[in-house]
Amino acid sequence: MVDDHSEDATARIAGGFPVRIIPSPDLPPGWIGKTWACRQGEQKAQHNLLLFLDADTFFEPYGLSRLRKVFEEKGIFLSLQPFPLMQKAFEQLSAYFNILEIRRLFFPPGPLFSSFKNRPSLTSKEGRP
Repeated sequence: MVDDHSEDATARIAGGFPVRIIPSPDLPPGWIGKTWACRQGEQKAQHNLLLFLDADTFFEPYGLSRLRKVFEEKGIFLSLQPFPLMQKAFEQLSAYFNILEIRRLFFPPGPLFSSFKNRPSLTSKEGRP
């Protein structure tokens, strides 16, 4: 788990689990937070499988094992479209952007948004299972 200097309690909460917490160095010129944190995780990973998630992402029961099975069967990079759990009224405003992302599954993407910037993804260091 990469601690990219977030101001929430992510690193403290993760410390209660059997995970290695990697403190991210300061951003070098030309990098942005999320991509720099992912790069740090990839460089420090001790295993072949790489799963990139935000701290507020969770899986349904057996979701992670099903994801790994698909990855191993298909042998491709997987980018996920999470189902947003919206508990507050203002969070429902994000529904518009989720609809845009789902639309992109069926129509070629345009330059409006970066497809993989904030989406959970599963790959390997070699790009295959």
